This record gives sequence, structure tokens and C-alpha cells, in this order.
Amino acid sequence: VGRNFNFFIMDFFFDKNRAKKFCQLLLQKMLPIFWSAQTRAEMVDEKTLRLAKKAGCQHIAVGVEVGNPHIRELIKKGNTVDDVRVCAELIHKVGLRMVAFCIIGLPGEGKEEITDTVNLIKEIKPYIVYPYFPTPASGTELANIIEQKNPQGLAQYRDRNALDTSAPLAERMTPKERKEIIKWAIGEFVQI
Repeated sequence: VGRNFNFFIMDFFFDKNRAKKFCQLLLQKMLPIFWSAQTRAEMVDEKTLRLAKKAGCQHIAVGVEVGNPHIRELIKKGNTVDDVRVCAELIHKVGLRMVAFCIIGLPGEGKEEITDTVNLIKEIKPYIVYPYFPTPASGTELANIIEQKNPQGLAQYRDRNALDTSAPLAERMTPKERKEIIKWAIGEFVQI
């Protein structure tokens, strides 16, 4: 009987030598486990993904975040939409399942930018998609943007965001438009 593990190392593939060593140890010990990992899109390569699959990896979770290049730059994502496409292609090619995390309602987003995210998710065909509203961690670029827009600070933003889907930072839309586009986006993700 196998066991299933999820490693909460955000950038499992960041140190390729460590990732390969881990996989080789699992193979060497012949441990009957299944596992999954998280990574950034630009950190995967086919050889390491193949080794991970052989060692029992079931799926790779990727921080896709957003499909619009301008918004990616605004939040300083650090990789490109093409990095996401290549990552998805490699994950599918080696026979792993992809989990995609995305964010809806970032600063500067309007209907077009949110549609870009939905279209990217449809294009890369993840096994599961987890859409989130922006939840800025202190010290991040997103937190800086929120603090500039909201003098009451992050706590008030987080409280409001958790209670009202019109609250995300997509300020180029009215609250009604935000609710409509978010409802549409979630509906599209459910169909994937």
C-alpha cells in the first residue's frame, strides 16, 4: 500500500541537485510513496521532471498567478507567460499532472487582463486550478501597492477582501463589474 505526501517546499526544483538527490534516494530505498511538489515555472526541466515521476511524483503545483505580461511585471513575478507555457508543456510531456495557482483581482487588472489569465489557464490545461484573490504578504511588492492605495493598511484590506468579492484591487472596474468578471472566471475554471 502506497502513501501520499505533499512537500511544501515552494521551489522544490530550485536546487536541481537537491531535487535529483531526493528522487534518487526514493528510488534507491524503493519507498512505495506518492508525492507532489510546488515550483516556479522557470525552474523545471525535462530531465528532473522525468526523474521525479519515476520516483513517485504525481503532480507539480505551479504559481501561474496571472496571464497578462504587464500585470506580471507590476507584481514583479520574475518569470514570463512563456515560462508558464514551457513549464506546462514539460509537465504534460513527462506524464505528470499540473496544478495551477492563479490570482484574480490584482492592481491594474480589468476585464481584459483577467480574461488573459483565464485564457492562459485554458491553454495550459492544468489538472486542477486554484484561483485566489490577492493576499499580500508583508514586505512584498503587492503589499507596498496596497499600502499606497489604502492608508488603513493591509489588515483592513485583507478583512474586506475576505468578505466581499468586489473588493480585489482591480480598480478599473466597478464593484458590480468585478463581481461579474470574477463569477465568469471561476465558472470558466470549473469547466477545465
